[in-house]
Amino acid sequence: MSTDRSGCRAAEPAVPEDKIRERAHDIWERHHRPEGFEVQFWFRAERELRAERRTRLEQEVGDETDALAAGAGGAPDHELAPIAAKEVTDPNPTRIGER
Repeated sequence: MSTDRSGCRAAEPAVPEDKIRERAHDIWERHHRPEGFEVQFWFRAERELRAERRTRLEQEVGDETDALAAGAGGAPDHELAPIAAKEVTDPNPTRIGER
């Protein structure tokens, strides 16, 4: 994630409220439904969901990078070798001083 000059993270898309509400409710239930922790559970749910989304996006970018590094989407290396050899080999080399 990129940061601006102040060191703050670039704006991330907002997590949908319904997802936060569901997660906060799950956290509340896991903690035996205590009273007075609504705000803490809400922010915890939001942090968890943002972290999960960030991890998922980083994995997707990593998978795409790995695929590109492996040559996906382009010609296999064995197909490029003859082309490169043809481009490098000059059938009429010019010697220095000849023209």
